[in-house]
Amino acid sequence: MSTHGGGWEPDPNKTGNWRAMFEQPRGAAPGQPAASPPPPADAALDDTAPSHDLTTYKPWLLQRGRSRPSLMLGLRRFEARSGLWQGWGLSYPSLQAVEYIGDRFVSFDFGTRQFVLEGRGLDELARRIAEGTVLVVLEYAAQVWATLPDGPVVTAIRRAGMETPPRG
Repeated sequence: MSTHGGGWEPDPNKTGNWRAMFEQPRGAAPGQPAASPPPPADAALDDTAPSHDLTTYKPWLLQRGRSRPSLMLGLRRFEARSGLWQGWGLSYPSLQAVEYIGDRFVSFDFGTRQFVLEGRGLDELARRIAEGTVLVVLEYAAQVWATLPDGPVVTAIRRAGMETPPRG
């Protein structure tokens, strides 16, 4: 046992470094470089959102292999008149309700904004959005994709309370 500064400590040669069990290291010893802390367990090497492939129509893009949940849901539709994409970014934490009628209609309530999606096979989309795993929902546009797929498809994305121009 050794004493210094009025306190006592056990001999580290006999008991090991007991202080290391209870305290995190406070820095390097004099003359040694400081070690950086290890990254958090959820830190990913590449945590960027994947981009949507516009060669093949897929109605929604799921989050896979990302370490952190997505905080935004993207809705995108192609405006034939302008030839540009129109979109909305909606905060998942403000999602208040997901409602659906069969597999043809899904509605989302984001507080001051409500959206209605029409199509087929949308029951899976409603479930995945309720889980928070959908990154982007794309409306099918014949100008971008030549053939309508056999599986699920989003044929219309409408913001409730906003008039949408006629398609044509």
